[in-house]
Amino acid sequence: MSFKLIYLKTCCCGYLFQFISDFVNYMLLLSEKWLSVDADYDDKMLKHLLRIMKMKDKILSTGILFFTCLGAAQSAIAYEIVCPKSVTVIYAKPDLKQVPEGWDVSEKKQDLISLSGVGVYSGKPVDLAVLKPNPVIINGQKQQLGWQVNREYDNPYGGNWVGCSYNYYEVELTRQIDRSMKTCWAVYSQDKYQATLAKLVCSTEVVE
Repeated sequence: MSFKLIYLKTCCCGYLFQFISDFVNYMLLLSEKWLSVDADYDDKMLKHLLRIMKMKDKILSTGILFFTCLGAAQSAIAYEIVCPKSVTVIYAKPDLKQVPEGWDVSEKKQDLISLSGVGVYSGKPVDLAVLKPNPVIINGQKQQLGWQVNREYDNPYGGNWVGCSYNYYEVELTRQIDRSMKTCWAVYSQDKYQATLAKLVCSTEVVE
């Protein structure tokens, strides 16, 4: 989830809450006018309007609680990095120093290889500083494959990077993790063909 998406959702929630508040106030204004103009107005309608008046505080307090909880949940999870589920490799003909007499070098056609896993590195993956995952608790939920990222000793190496591996590290796609993130965890699933799907979800929350 990107920062822009969170911002848009927060704005939409704010506008929705304002709409609810304005609607309640409008109904209250109408009820006051109806009560003052026509004393013989239908009893059921009057009871309904009075019920709205009594529920005003409850509606507003519930709305405030809902949007507060929603905002807290969205602020905890800042974004996620989704690994492509497959990549296509185009192989070149191997250039051997010397081809044994009587032998030819076979050419391998292009191949579609599937995602096998996701990991986190301290610094660029080319340096092979793979971080060991550990359980973390985020928003009350335990995640088995978690990492603390952008720590003080990661900074000299350029922070942390995520690596999506294909066919068990035959190919790896890498991307730097946003420097504002403090905790990340891997989430695995499968598509309808039982192929592996994986993403790295990151949060600004610091966990021990």
